[in-house]
Amino acid sequence: MELDFTTAKSILLSIALGFSIGLQREISFALRDKSITFTGTRSFAIISLLGVLAGHFKADYIWITIAITFIFGTLLISSFVIRAVRHEKIGTTTEFAAIAAFLVGMLVYEGLYMFATFTTVAIIFILNIRSNVLQLADSTKKKDLESMVLFLLITFIVLPILPNKTIDPYGIINPYFIWMMVVLISGLSFAGYIAARLIGVSKGIMVAGFFGGFLSSTATTITFSKKVDDKNKTTHQLASVIALACTTMYVRIIIVSAFINTDIAMKILPAYLLATIAGYIYIYYLYKRSEKSRIDVDFMYKNPLELKEALKFGLLFGIVFGTTSLLQDWVGSTGVYLSSLLSGVSDVDAITLSLSTLYTDEKLILHTAFTGIVIATFSNSITKLAIAYTVGNKELGNQLFVAFSIPLAVIIIVLVITPLITPL
Repeated sequence: MELDFTTAKSILLSIALGFSIGLQREISFALRDKSITFTGTRSFAIISLLGVLAGHFKADYIWITIAITFIFGTLLISSFVIRAVRHEKIGTTTEFAAIAAFLVGMLVYEGLYMFATFTTVAIIFILNIRSNVLQLADSTKKKDLESMVLFLLITFIVLPILPNKTIDPYGIINPYFIWMMVVLISGLSFAGYIAARLIGVSKGIMVAGFFGGFLSSTATTITFSKKVDDKNKTTHQLASVIALACTTMYVRIIIVSAFINTDIAMKILPAYLLATIAGYIYIYYLYKRSEKSRIDVDFMYKNPLELKEALKFGLLFGIVFGTTSLLQDWVGSTGVYLSSLLSGVSDVDAITLSLSTLYTDEKLILHTAFTGIVIATFSNSITKLAIAYTVGNKELGNQLFVAFSIPLAVIIIVLVITPLITPL
């Protein structure tokens, strides 16, 4: 049985991945002043290597694979029992991490290198957020938990019994589909909400702005516009955080459209990704030259799983989707553009979902759906700029005018250049 290059690569990669998981465990125990550790870097490296060996022998010598798995499992259980006898309080996290490391080794043997590597990164991330999770549990409000439970109950109990067909004379309103869109947007926003709670928006104004883009860039604009002072000491700093939230919105639009149809997501990806990068570069410049002052960001955004918030978006989406569909039937693409312009004033998610769905149902061509999303983006940006001028002040508005203009200009440039490369 010769050692070929592929097998050698599998062995080395499994050792490296197992070593990485073990290193996290050792550091974690050391920081918590644990003198006795279950396993460390060497043990986890060997565990991942055992996974490769188990995979290697399963084809011709299945009994060796069974023996390896049995011995590994027996040692795992024995170690847990010994630790249970020696310690009053123990967890099972390390044992599960060891099992995962063993499976990572098997993935490596199967040639799923990227899958194994990504899985290892995910394992290390999960292991590393222990303190953040404990902090989240301590700070979680009863109202948040009640909102989550109620939302889940409505989703998994009410959703299945909603009619999955249109109920109006025009054949537009589908209760099941509308609530599915509510679940999608609420779930995406909730992911940002949890991330903000885990990392903590109080750690910095820019952190608050970034997560504000995933939760609600409009709410972020209103909140921070109210914080301007008469002497404009914090104006540049506030403009930075608002611009960061509004630029991050482009990433959210890509994600939302991709959930419905990847064709639209790929269509807007070049323009919106370049717009995001250009916006971030200018925001970095704006933040670096701003006068740093302490700004209170110790607040939390509304939980997007609150039933009231979910119902508000459901109503908005139903109106936008119905209006867009009717205008498309009555006046064609012009009606779609008008609907995008009007709906973008308050929200971009609803029109993005509507246009992506209509394109998927072959009621719109790709160019019309794409153009509608762009129009809504411009409309929403103008609305937030107006908020900055009215709720904030002229200086804040002027700063954001530049910060908004750069990514929007990039979108226009890409739209102009694209037909020259490939026709729309």
